[in-house]
Formats: sequence, structure tokens, C-alpha cells
Amino acid sequence: MNAQEIKNILIAYLKAANREIRIYQEKSIGDAVCDLMTVTDYLTGYKIKSDLDNYQRLGRQIRAYDLFFEQNYIVVGGRHLNSAARRVPDHWGIITIQSTQVVIHRAARTGKPDCARQLSALWTIELTNLLTKAGLPLYTYKSKQYIIEQIVKKLDRVEIRRHIVYELMHRDYTQFDGKDASLQFGGVRETEDGSRAVSGLPTAEIVDALSEQDFGEMTLDQWIALYAQAKELQKSKEDLRRVRVTPRTPHDIPYTDIEVSLGVPWVSETIISDFIYFLRTGNEAFAATGNMLQTYVSYEPMTGYWNVEDKRLRGRDGVDRKQLEHTYGLPSYNALYILEAALNLREIRRETEEETLAALEKQEVIEKLFKDWVWQDEDRRWEIEEAYNKLFQGCQTKEYSGRELKFPEMSPDITLFDYQKDAVMRVISEKNTLLAFDVGAGKTYIMIAAAMKMRQEGRSRKNLFVVPNHIVGQWELIFKQMYPAAKVLSVAPAAFRPQSRQKVLGQIQRGDYDGIIMAYSCFEMIPLSQEYLMEQMEQKLEELRNSLPVRRSEGYVSRISAAVDREKEYLKNQIAGLISMLEGPADAITFDQLEINTLFVDEAHNFKNIPLRSNLKRISGVNITGSKKCLEMLHKVRCVQENNQGRGAVFATGTPLCNSISDAYAMQMYLQYDKMKETHLDRFDNWVKSFAKPERVCEIDVDTSKYRFVLRFARFFNLPELSRMFSQIAAFHAVDNKEGIPRLERYSDVILPRNAALQSYMDQLCLRSEEIRAQRVEKTKDNMLKVSTDGRKAALDLRLVNQEQPGGEISKVWRCVQQVMGIYKEYNGCSQIIFCDYSTPKAEKFNIYDELKQELLKQGVPSKEIAFIHSCRSEAEKVQLFEEVNCGVVRILLGSTFKLGIGANVQTQLKAIHHLDVPWRPSDMVQREGRILRRGNQYQEIKIFRYIAEGSFDSYSWQLLETKQRFISQFLSGSEYQRSASDLEENVLTYAQVKALAISQPLMKVLAEKENELRRLQMLSDHHIHTQETQRQTIVEQEKQLTILKGRLTATEQNASYVGGISEDGFQAAYRNLKAVLTEDVILGRTASPLELSVLGFEIAIPGAGQQNAKKPYIVLSRNGADYPLAMGPSSAGNARRMVNFLKRFHELPKRIAEQRDECLREIERLKELSRETNPYLDNMRSLEEEITRIRSKII
Repeated sequence: MNAQEIKNILIAYLKAANREIRIYQEKSIGDAVCDLMTVTDYLTGYKIKSDLDNYQRLGRQIRAYDLFFEQNYIVVGGRHLNSAARRVPDHWGIITIQSTQVVIHRAARTGKPDCARQLSALWTIELTNLLTKAGLPLYTYKSKQYIIEQIVKKLDRVEIRRHIVYELMHRDYTQFDGKDASLQFGGVRETEDGSRAVSGLPTAEIVDALSEQDFGEMTLDQWIALYAQAKELQKSKEDLRRVRVTPRTPHDIPYTDIEVSLGVPWVSETIISDFIYFLRTGNEAFAATGNMLQTYVSYEPMTGYWNVEDKRLRGRDGVDRKQLEHTYGLPSYNALYILEAALNLREIRRETEEETLAALEKQEVIEKLFKDWVWQDEDRRWEIEEAYNKLFQGCQTKEYSGRELKFPEMSPDITLFDYQKDAVMRVISEKNTLLAFDVGAGKTYIMIAAAMKMRQEGRSRKNLFVVPNHIVGQWELIFKQMYPAAKVLSVAPAAFRPQSRQKVLGQIQRGDYDGIIMAYSCFEMIPLSQEYLMEQMEQKLEELRNSLPVRRSEGYVSRISAAVDREKEYLKNQIAGLISMLEGPADAITFDQLEINTLFVDEAHNFKNIPLRSNLKRISGVNITGSKKCLEMLHKVRCVQENNQGRGAVFATGTPLCNSISDAYAMQMYLQYDKMKETHLDRFDNWVKSFAKPERVCEIDVDTSKYRFVLRFARFFNLPELSRMFSQIAAFHAVDNKEGIPRLERYSDVILPRNAALQSYMDQLCLRSEEIRAQRVEKTKDNMLKVSTDGRKAALDLRLVNQEQPGGEISKVWRCVQQVMGIYKEYNGCSQIIFCDYSTPKAEKFNIYDELKQELLKQGVPSKEIAFIHSCRSEAEKVQLFEEVNCGVVRILLGSTFKLGIGANVQTQLKAIHHLDVPWRPSDMVQREGRILRRGNQYQEIKIFRYIAEGSFDSYSWQLLETKQRFISQFLSGSEYQRSASDLEENVLTYAQVKALAISQPLMKVLAEKENELRRLQMLSDHHIHTQETQRQTIVEQEKQLTILKGRLTATEQNASYVGGISEDGFQAAYRNLKAVLTEDVILGRTASPLELSVLGFEIAIPGAGQQNAKKPYIVLSRNGADYPLAMGPSSAGNARRMVNFLKRFHELPKRIAEQRDECLREIERLKELSRETNPYLDNMRSLEEEITRIRSKII
């Protein structure tokens, strides 16, 4: 039975055995031609061996089949039945066909073919179908090979295989009058193929294959006819591709709205690798010829580590050293090292300040180049758009309506506003929620109502409310007012002493309470068990172990392993720190045993300082180290969520962003961890690269006469997407006048004029700061924190720093008393609050509180109408004091932000508040003003006073508030902000106005900025001059080397001419003469060598024992003054053979030396060109010097 007869029977069998199948005959599969290929749910190859065939080419064919097909069969007649099993691998199936009988002797096992090989069988239009379905760029102008490489890199095997099967099953040749060589059964139609064959391959198959190729090399006469057919077919396919590829729906967020940074997790390794290729060569990777599978960068998501390969420029890809070492880098620190630092947000620090500054400037150049380059190619644009839109496509603001909610058991005296009901519905519906409502919006009512509703519905049986220590009693009172019949357990510090702690925890564990209210300090005393912490650590360590690569270069693996090891060590130290805090009996009840279903945290901004794993070590306004308190809270929140299917945390705060928008990261890690981890934004550095730009900006220094450049988040971008992502967990509500809030017309700013006493003390601070910067004083004795604190105290009152304070107009106490008394007399029965965070009341020591009280007493205010919040020793006393303020018994209340800014409901008759000092955080300002801007105030208009001393640290404090408030207000204002936040909004202009009033000479700031810029340019200029001097020295050395190379080339050309005349017999004779001479002992100097050694006219020199390289021994051949080192080995005969072979190939040597000469010439010309470049900084320096002179003259 011949092969065709076997094939016909096999086709009939396959048709009968499969409901839907397509069969291709004589299909090209790369290095071989497949006899029969079937397409079902996968690709199967059949190799037919008739009784007339032998196994001569079977080995090569097996390899080709295994690379292409999921399953393979050898199909034989009776003659080969017994030998077939020995000829094919075990995973191949065996089928015999005799007469009309088909027998499967062994079923094939599924293998793992090469996806790229399979994809090469698809037409380009079929590849385009795959790209469209997968949301990848269309690569319209890229080669087919490039498209295949991108598909293999970016899609998983299962998706690729499914698409290949679909396209081959539904391929339609009739679209362009192509001849179909396949058979289809159970599908669209059945066809029989009678086309002629060329060399055993159907013509249609050849034409089809050629239509997918580049015709640049097709010039042989025997292919002319097929070439023409293929060319025509190729045109038909291209026309069809243009017709069938419909325009894709534009993305919601176009690339023009996206700000991209180096190292963001939503820009693929492929794009970064292509950018590195562009940096290295100046060319686009997709336009390069040859194998483009080389990857220049790798990303490890668990650690967020980017590794740039071949930073030492050893690759052979046409490296442009001028680009890497001059345009975008430095000779001592090339562009690839700088790029890797940028990808990882790693600080660049070189040996000198000038070199560091030069490297930072190159980093800015690279970042700008990347942002320009990345959008130039439409495929890159589409790929980044697709990734970015997928990241945020589900982040739409959700609206909840709770207007129909019923609250059984709630007191009829309590009525929730509609927005509060909506918030309750949100808490019930979402897994985790942040109630970011304005101070005074009733967050307490929302949390209690939501907790009771979830308990009644069986969603949350045990609810724990964690609240600041001083408002535990207030929380219990509100809970009882809302739900008089509720069973509430209140845990204040007094009830949580060591002797009673386990009893209370047992009540929580076993009791059935409607609500458990617990003070911060008590909550912090409940540890997580060692078992739980160790289990969490092991899970993380296992994830890290699984992240280690199983491929790539040895160097790459070692660097990734080092990054993973650092992450493991960090994690172990963190958990060890928590375990070390465990105390109490072994059977003590721990937090993970309490079975909390929902954890409510009031004033949650107090827990924002979670530890951050980051390469940003010194960034202003961000606490990288974090606090143990916040780390514990993070683990406890995670514990509750893990035990309740991901839900169970409700945070509430009127100031969700205390210092900057970066505070959002902490809230997201508490309440949105799964989403953060899924998008790789759980790595703080990835979050920063996606939304924030660390910049060196000029700020007023603490002595207010000098300025400094600091690294901080001065600009945030991609804010709509961050806000939408944040809105998945956060509910915002800003109260307004319509909701019963009194109106503030404008701030009343009280400016204290500059005075000599304060200026004298500020001069002292200047001297102290200089001493500290020069490191002439120990940090324990004086430091910038002490300077800052003393400066703030001096702005409040010079007596706080042991100086004489002048009275009258330049005393904050006196000016404040005048304003207080004006309100006191004008509005009978009203109350006022004076906020002061520094100099709280202390016995037998000067303090502002007692000083204010004495001055008020002198003005006739009765002592009983003046109170300090610090005098309250219990929650009950606070509640009593607040009641007296609301009733007008106490008319002037003094307190700090911490004691009085949170949870104090004293607004009933509150007419004014006074900011005697400036808090550091905008959130503190909000909390202070939230005491008066809230419902229940009988006054429709109120006043807020701010006291600012010119020439003091007040100016510095106001500037910090301005910077922080600028971004926070933009972020929280909703969806109507710009994509990038840098300019002030109208509602924070008052901060800028205050700053302008506080800085007596605005030109000083401009002068400092110009002087700093001049210094920076001077350093860059010095580095440029130093670099050019180094280049000139290198030119001298290179010219010496060029002279040597020219002489060596001349001698070598003469020697090559001489060696060209040596016959083969001459070489063989030389070998026989030397094969017993060049022993290892002779080469290494252990045995004396013959006095004169030579071979074919070349002298042989063997280095002495003290000069020879024992690990890599060598000898030197010399002739006409040219030396040729030659490596030697342990074998004498081998050494003789090396020498003879070297001489046989001697004719190649002049070409190599000529290339070295030419490279040396090019390097000399390159260095000369660079050394002739004009200093690019001189013009700007001259302009700045002139500008500085003009500014100084104006100041004088």
C-alpha cells in the first residue's frame, strides 16, 4: 500500500471520527513538510510511512513536527509496524493502516509546541485578527516576524493556541481567488483538491507561503512564475486586510491625557527594552534586521525592581557610545546606569557634587526623551492607552441612594439627612469604605446607623469602633441617643488596665453587643498572635520565592535574587518588630481571636503613616519609616478583611489627606489592597511613578533669609484616574450654608510688624543653622528640628525662648486679647475659642495660656468665663465643659488642636475662633475651624482670626500650608480639576496672600532662586570643563596608540605577504619540529627553554617565571618589530598546532588591525569634536549674574 492510499484511508477515518475538522495536506511547517495536518481543538500532525518508505529523514522531521504540533502520529503500513515504536519518541502516537482497517496502537500525548512556529503559519490578516481581539497594537507597518514576536511576548499560550485553531479552521481562500488545498468536514463546506504539485508540495500551498514572505531574495528563474502568483496573492491579502480591519473604538482616555513616566508598571518591558535599544543605537527596534528577541530590561513585580542589562556595553548591536556617554550620560556613568536609576526611583549619588548634578541633568534629558519618543509610534500609543484604560476602566464613581432605608430601633428624635442615608447605603453595599466628609457633617451618626443596619440584616454581627481616647464618652452618649435600647460596651483606658484587660477581651470575644467602642490606646494594646503574624509572613515569603526567575542570564538572576532577598529581610524585620511587642500570658486573647466583622475607625488620618517600602529616602512631607501603631493597624485591618471575604473596614475622617495627595496611598492600602496589588500599585514607588513627580524646588529655609532646594512632591498628575480609583472606596461630602453651616465672609488677618527683638533672635537662629550645617555642633545638642521649634516659639512669644518680648502692637498675646475683647463686648453671651499648640499650661513656668488669662482678667472678664481644655482630667469633665461653653457659662475656651480640634461640639454660641499659632498640617486647620463651621451654631455669620508676625517662622509655616492645601483642595474638589495639579485654586489664595504679607522682602526669594540656579550652572560648567580636559588627555593617548597601530599594520602586511609564500609542507614540518618542545613546564618557566626558538621566520619569546600568567599562559611571536601574543595550553602538541594554525590564518590579521586603526581614528575625531564644543552654560550664567546684580541693587 503506497502513501497516497494510506492518506486517503486516513482522511476518511478522520472525517468519520470528528464532528468538525479541517485537514491540510502537504503543509509547510518550517523545516519540513507535514504529510497531513488536522485542525480540531488543537493541531495534530501525521507523518506517513508506507511500506515503500524508509526512515532516513525521520529524525529531522520529528523535531520539526514537535515544534509545530500539539500531538503527532506516525502512520505506517504493515511492514513498519514492529519498528515504528523504536523510531519515534514515546509521546508520539502510532497508527497502522492495512487494507481498509485503521488501528490506533498508541495514543499521542499532548506536547508544548513553539507558539512562534505555529503563528508563522497564519496570514498577516489572521495575525491582525488576533491583535484586535487581544487589544494589542495592530503593528501596521511592522514586519510579520516582529508581529509574531510581540504576540508571543504579550499573550499566554492558551489564548494564542485558541486563535490559531480558529483561524486555520475558518480560513477562506475564496476571498481573493486563492486555491484551497485543505479539506473541511462538518464546517462550512467540503472541498476536494485537484491542484498540481511542485516537488510534492501543492502549488496553492507554495503560493500561499510565498505571499507571506519578503521577496527581496527571490531572483532564481525557476521561481519566477510562482513569484508572480504569490505577489498577486499578497496584494489581494493586503487589500483584504485594509477592507476587513475596521477602525477600533477610541479609548476613553486618549494618550494625550496620559502622563507617562519611566518605570510605571503599565508600560511593558517590551517598550522599555525598545527605548533602551533606541538609546544604544539611535534606531527603532522594530526597524532593525536580524533576531530581535533580545531583551535589554526585565521587571520583577513583587519587588518592583527593574534590571537594565549590558550596562557595560559589551553587546554587539551597533552601540553609539557618544549617545550613551555624552548626549545622555557621562563617560564615568553612562546613560544605561542613569536610566536604571530612573526606572527604580533610585537616588543618584556620584563621587563629587558636580558629577552628581551632571548625572541628574542627564536623567532629566533621558526622561524628556522618553516622553517624546514613546508617543511617536502609533503601536506604542495604542498599547499604553490600552493598558492604562484597562487599569482604570472599572473605576467609575458609584452613586448610592439610601432614601428608602428604614432604621428600626432608632430614636424618633434622630433624623438623618439624605446624604447620611446615602452614605449608610454605601457602607452596607461596599466591602470597605472611607467616609471623607467635612468636619461637622455627622460621620459618627453614619457609622452607628450603618453598623446597626448591618447587624440587623446579619451582615456584620460584631462591630468595633476605634475612636480617639478623649471622645469615647461622647461616642457612647451619641450611640445611646440614637439607639436607646442598644447594648453597648465602652472600653476607655481606665477600664483596660493590665489586671482587667483579659476580662474585657473575654467580654468582647464571647459577648453579643450592638456596638463596642474602644479608645485608641486600648486598641493598640491588643496584639495579633504570633501564629497569625508568622502565617502572614510565610505567605509573603512564598510569594517572593515564587517570583524568582527560572530563565535569563546568570547576572540578571543574581540581581533579581538580591532584590528579593532584600525584600525578604525587610519583611522578616517588620514582623519580628511586631512579635517583639507581644506581652502577657501565653493564653492571652489576641486580636485575631476576637472575631470582629467590621472595624470602624474614627479620625482615621491618625493612622496614615504606614511604613513605605521605597527607594525615595529623603522626600519632604513623606514618612518612609512609618510608625508601629500604623503598621499594627494595617495588619489588623487585613486580618478582619481576610476573615470576612475582603470586607470589614470603615474609616472616617474629615481630613483624609493630611499633608499631600500621597496620603491617599495609605488609605488605598487599608481599604483597596486587592485592587492595588492587582495593578502593582501596592508598591509605593510604582504609585509615585504613576501619579507624582518628585522635584527639587526652592522653599524658604527655616531662618527665612536663605532658601534651599528640597525633594518633595511638588506636582501630581493623572489625577482624574487616581481620583476615580480613590472614589471606589471614598465617599466625599462638603457641607454648605444650606445645611445649617454659618457663613465665613473672609479671614481676619492680624499682622504684627517686624521688630528688632524678633529680628535679633532670628539672626541667632541663622548662626545656629550655619553651625549645624557645617557640622560644628553635635546633633544631640542642636539640630534643625530644635531650630525650627525655637523659631515657631519665637513667632508666638519671645519669652518662650528666654528672650524679652516687647508689648503692645508687636505682641501676639496683646493683639489677641484686643480682638477677643472686641467680640466679647459686641456679642453678649457669645463664646470664643483660642487655639494654641505651643506653650500649653504648665505650673511654675511661663506659658501663653496663663498669660492670656491674666490679660483677659485685667480687661474685666470673670475668671469663671475662661477655661482651659487641659484642665479636664476625664471624659465626664470634658462633656461638662462643652455644655458650659454651649450655654454661655464659659465664654473663652483655650486649647490645642489635639485636645480641642477633634470631637468638641461647642458650636452653639461660638462667634469666633483665633489661630494664635500656625499648625503644620492643613488637616489641623480644618479640624480647628470645624469647631465653628458646623450645624447647631446660632450665629449665621462667624469670624476666624489669624495672627502673623512679620519676619518670623510664620511665613515658613504659611508656605508649607499653601503647598499642601493647594493639592489637597484640587484633589477633593471632585471631577472638575486639571489632570495635573500645580497652580493654586481660588479657595486657597488666602494662604498665598498671608505668605506675601509675612515675607517682608519678596525679592529675597527671587534672589535666592537665581543664586541657587547660578550655583547649579556653575557646577555643571565646571563638570563640562573637567570632562573636556579629560577628553583632550585621552586624545593624546589615542594618538600615541594610533601611531603604534599604523606601525603594527605596516609590519603585519609585510609579514602576511611573507607567510603567504609558505607551503603546506612547510607548515607541517614546523608542527613536527615544535610539537615536543612547547611543553607546559617550558611555557610556565619550570623547565628552561631552548636558547633560540623560532618558527617559520618568527621568533618565539616565552615570558619569564615572574612575568608569565599562570592561569592564562601565553607566548609571543615576533617579526619585523611586530609582536603577536598567542595563548597556550597544557598540551605540547596542542600548542604547536595553535601556533601553526595562527600562521595559516595570518592573512586575516591585517584586516583586524586596520579595523582597530579605523576605530581609533573615529574615536579621536569624536573626542576632538566633543572637546571643541562650546560650554553650553556660559550664556545662561552671564545672564543670571546680570540679573542677580540688578535684584541686589533693588533690595539695597
